[in-house]
Amino acid sequence: MAVEKKDEQKALEVLRTFENSSNATIIAKVSQAYEKRVVLHSPWGTKRFLDLPTGELLPRIC
Repeated sequence: MAVEKKDEQKALEVLRTFENSSNATIIAKVSQAYEKRVVLHSPWGTKRFLDLPTGELLPRIC
């Protein structure tokens, strides 16, 4: 789910009220640092770009 920064705490409060969602947390943020790119941060402090999927994109059916 993506929400505006001003609504992030309210979204977490709402999500945490649902069963099996008590550990809802923020896992990403949007910035202008690398336009149109996703940057992954490792536990060791390194960064890398998320590669685009290759091959034929099929919908998940399971």
